[in-house]
Amino acid sequence: MTTGPHAVALEQALAKLKAECGDQTGSVVVEKLGVRVVQRADRGGLAFPVLVGAGEIKADVHDVLQPCSRFDLRCKWDTFYDSGHLLSDDGHVQVYYGKSKGSFTVWPRDFVMATTVQEDGEGGFWVVTTSVEDPAVPPVSSCVRGHIYYAGFHLTSAPGGPGCTAGTKITYSMQGDAAGWIPTAIVNLVNKYQPLGIIGIRKFLTGTSLP
Repeated sequence: MTTGPHAVALEQALAKLKAECGDQTGSVVVEKLGVRVVQRADRGGLAFPVLVGAGEIKADVHDVLQPCSRFDLRCKWDTFYDSGHLLSDDGHVQVYYGKSKGSFTVWPRDFVMATTVQEDGEGGFWVVTTSVEDPAVPPVSSCVRGHIYYAGFHLTSAPGGPGCTAGTKITYSMQGDAAGWIPTAIVNLVNKYQPLGIIGIRKFLTGTSLP
């Protein structure tokens, strides 16, 4: 079990991640290169939708864990990531500052997040992230501070059949508030493409976007 100042927030986020990753119902918003993304309303009444994306990667689950859990590798697969830096790492929990890309119509968003990894008891892993507060990183005028209620991955081994490479089943889910004003078209784009980061992870690990 995670300990430290962010333990409660991470445990709550992990419980939410487990519940949402286990439910593939909802409106299909995009299917691309073997990744299916659904969106549904929050059962608890939050105004922000739940997104769930699922696919497979032809790589060992331990290899897939690396880009999913390491802050320094996020730039390799996350389309919306701009920059950031690690604030602390106690060997169990990483706390980091990250900034997303802006545009001529949208201010960049920034986040302070904690991430941890938990084994699922069946050879797979949960990777969970949630927004936290850190007095060393107050909001800045050049960005809008967003909030991630939870985000993360469930990684499980997917044995290969005859002549097929063993791989990893990967499910990503998130719920967040980008805060401030954003055009609806941009919100819809992010809702589609953040879970499609699975394709970016696949390309980083295998050299191809193809499933």
